[in-house]
Order: sequence, then C-alpha cells, then structure tokens
Amino acid sequence: MDTLFEDNIGRNLKTLNNLVEKKLNNDLRSLGVSLTGTQMSVMMWLHNNQGVPLTQKQIETELKLSHPTTRGINKRLVEAGLIETQVVAEDKRQIQLQLTPKGRDLLDSYSHQLKMKVDAVEAKMLTGIDANTQTILLSSIRTMIRNME
Repeated sequence: MDTLFEDNIGRNLKTLNNLVEKKLNNDLRSLGVSLTGTQMSVMMWLHNNQGVPLTQKQIETELKLSHPTTRGINKRLVEAGLIETQVVAEDKRQIQLQLTPKGRDLLDSYSHQLKMKVDAVEAKMLTGIDANTQTILLSSIRTMIRNME
C-alpha cells in the first residue's frame, strides 16, 4: 500500500467525506428516499431560504459545487418533480430554482427522520472526541475552507 499521503490532512478529509456521504446516502435509501445527500442538501438549502429567489450560481457557491455538478443535480431534481427552474428575466444566463409542492412535501414528511439520521452520523463520527476538541476541529475546518476559497 502506498503510504505517501497517509498523513495528508486533505486526503483524510476526503476519505471522511466519502464515508459520511455513503452512510447518509444509505440512510436516505432506508427511508425510501431515492436521492443523494448532495441532492438533499440542494433541496434543504432551497427549503431554508423559501421566499428568497435563489439562483443556480448561489447554490454552486454555497455548497461549493462545480457548475456541471450543480446542473446535473438540478436536472435530476427537476425530472423527479422536486424543484422547478426558470430563467431570470433580467439576466437570461441565470437560472432561478425553487421547490415544487412535491419537494416541500418530501422535506416536510422526512425532516424529523433526516435530522435524526444526520445527528446519528455526526455522533458516530465524533465518538471519543471531547467537546472542546470538537469546537477546535470545527473552527479549524472552517478556517481551512475559507483558506481554499
């Protein structure tokens, strides 16, 4: 096994992210929701900002997603009838997103179970790490994110 990057923080964060995504995706499937964690993140961002016109570009920026990834996610969510898009009248290059009633119903129906699943994954991930270290870890990760923006 190549150990060249074994102690590399970026590689370990990516591995952790992959494991968390895999667990959350499996948990979503166990609830009967055939969406990925990233798709749910887009929907939750739209849900948390209802009444505020959000563009695809804002979603890309907030969730740190590439343009092609965001387009693919949005396309699948539109096909599933969970979000709708429209071109912004003032700037035809911009696409505005909003939840459909079906999308809102899905989030409303599963919000409690989703929160429980996310909390359980977070608790498992942080097992054995005291509260002070968790605070430092979160602060450090946020700093790393800002450094990379």
